[in-house]
Amino acid sequence: MTSTRDAADPSPIPSSDMKLVDIGGYRLATYVAGEGNPPVVFIAEYTGAAAIWDGVCAALQQPCMTVTYDRPGLGNSDDLPGDERARPRTWGQSAEELHRLLALLNVESPRVVVGHSYGALIARAYVEQWPNDVAGLVLSETSDPNLYEDGSFPDWMNYEDDNGRAGTRFDVLTGAKENRSLHPRPDLPTVVVTGAVGRWERAIGKLDEYGGKTWHEIDDLWQANQHAIAQQTQAAQIIAHTAGHQLCVEAPALIARAVDAVVAAVRTGTDIHLDPDRRRGRRGPSRSPLVRGRDPMWTLRSARAGDGPLLRDLRLRALRDAGHAFLETVDQAGRLDAAGWEARIARYTRPGRQVLVVAEDPHAGSWCGMAGAFVDSERDNPEFDLPVHQGDRWAMMWGTYVAPASRGKGMADRLCESLFTWAVEQARVDWLGLHVRDSNSHAIQLYQRQGFHVVSRNFHPALRVTSLVMVRPVM
Repeated sequence: MTSTRDAADPSPIPSSDMKLVDIGGYRLATYVAGEGNPPVVFIAEYTGAAAIWDGVCAALQQPCMTVTYDRPGLGNSDDLPGDERARPRTWGQSAEELHRLLALLNVESPRVVVGHSYGALIARAYVEQWPNDVAGLVLSETSDPNLYEDGSFPDWMNYEDDNGRAGTRFDVLTGAKENRSLHPRPDLPTVVVTGAVGRWERAIGKLDEYGGKTWHEIDDLWQANQHAIAQQTQAAQIIAHTAGHQLCVEAPALIARAVDAVVAAVRTGTDIHLDPDRRRGRRGPSRSPLVRGRDPMWTLRSARAGDGPLLRDLRLRALRDAGHAFLETVDQAGRLDAAGWEARIARYTRPGRQVLVVAEDPHAGSWCGMAGAFVDSERDNPEFDLPVHQGDRWAMMWGTYVAPASRGKGMADRLCESLFTWAVEQARVDWLGLHVRDSNSHAIQLYQRQGFHVVSRNFHPALRVTSLVMVRPVM
């Protein structure tokens, strides 16, 4: 949800590129470009005009017809008639307005519908009312009307710009009830695109606009709402690394990739495929074979039977050196006998289910680094979970450590790359994730470099610490 203070520039598009369509007492400015089915219809945020989609449309790779429009009181559209200005609408009524517009434009059906912020609420209402008109859906930073159910609405929600132009006012309370009554469409190709975790904590504004909640609480609620929508619709979800709410402007290529994926899925009748390299916007780690990493001073290999003493030595060194980074203490590990360490090795080497990759100093016969992973069915603690889509399989990384003398040589990256290769070739999961303490900045930077992004936070009461949950797709 945005205010006129931080909204994307709603300045009108040159009139030569638009068509004014009378939909019953007032005219909406529409902009139709390109050719190809399914047509893609874009719905802007609360105070955003069609111009916010310019960067997204320019970044599309799938050739298709695009339709953008200015809602009443925005861009080149007429203001609402006087008798309608003071009458709040629901998102369903704005969806009906769009439906009339598309009919008058003779835009072919079914269409891919793309909505941002409040526009995403209109998009969901459109799907509810005209399910056969929609072939696919992209929801960008869907607003959460529940944030305002206590009635503490920000001033900007009574939209009127600096020139006194009146736009649509929304009935948020009725809209929230309308939103909860939606029937999810898991059969509909859908992508949910979400701003970076923590972006609300960088916000500037009045907390009393949100019922006295802290920015941290608002951020958690916002992310939870995005994840819930993705689960309800069985959608693919993309979470931006740094871009905030204004994804259309800050990361237009990210939205374009989501639109391209949905259009391609509609055309081919297949599942949505989001190229992991395109999803992150950069090259991912190489998929080098699991045990072939070599350096003049160390060799990567998988742990094997008989490695119990080596595991004990490195694990205790790790806990003494960086105990703040782990959820096990030196005392707990120190009480384990030789048989216990060998039992850990046996567990960590179950083919396709668990793995422990180690960096071994071939001259000293000791380990200088390690990292492990297990598939979802192997977890023994309910705290270790990943918020991925229902039915998706995941693997969890754990215990990444490099001894001080071996740091700065790329070992941590090679360990992570080896686990990713295992996830692809042996575990065959959809996601690879991990928990990392929120204070461990060096590890967080490592994982971000490896393509992981933060999706949630977990508080561990026993240790009184908070961990970040980070994931990356495995495709």
